Amino acid sequence: MIKTAIYVEGNTELVFVREYLKKTFDNQNLEIECKKRRSNRFDDVPKPFKSPNAQFHFRIIDVGGDDKVLDDILKDEKLMINIGYQKIIGLRDMYSESYKKIVKQPLRIDSIINQKFIDRAQDRINNNAEFPEKIHFHFAIMEIEAWLLAIPSIWQAKKIPADKIKSIFKGDNLTIDPETTFVHPAETLKAILKTVNESYDKHASEVESLVSFIKKQDFLDLQQSNRCNSFTTFTNSVI
Repeated sequence: MIKTAIYVEGNTELVFVREYLKKTFDNQNLEIECKKRRSNRFDDVPKPFKSPNAQFHFRIIDVGGDDKVLDDILKDEKLMINIGYQKIIGLRDMYSESYKKIVKQPLRIDSIINQKFIDRAQDRINNNAEFPEKIHFHFAIMEIEAWLLAIPSIWQAKKIPADKIKSIFKGDNLTIDPETTFVHPAETLKAILKTVNESYDKHASEVESLVSFIKKQDFLDLQQSNRCNSFTTFTNSVI
């Protein structure tokens, strides 16, 4: 069995990654366990998944904070390798309190600062990990909600008029790259859902509702769209 551990910063990422895996593998040959880590305690997260004779095992761990993702990977690395995990993946948002402190006002997307965060994380892995080649660390630019914004089938299923979405995007939502356009994609997502009197506060039920509209082909289309490059980079390391 091929075993992969995926450390994520929060509930939104856990739900998205879980559903991505289920749909990409077509619910076949797949086993997923989800954990929420708080201090030294691991709580089970609802909706694990296991198909008969699974060949691929994923453990998704919500560590409860963006800066904790790499800390926990480095802390757990030896244990995870020793119990048979061949690969450890990290996923967190670029948008964070530490990012805002560096960019300051006016808050903006700065590709040079983005790269500094990426390089700094890789340097920590190279300098502190015993098996750096087994660790793959990723930032969702600027938040994982940018990936949701780039999947039009969600808005079609929600029956949100195209003109309202284009007004909020300030352009064609089918061509604009959300990860290079919106500093705080979660707020853009919230604005779109507000047009149909729905809220978005990163609650599990809200995220699960959105990803329920996504099909395997939507993920494939996004990978081939030249938008949300951080999504493609992340998914390439998962499979």
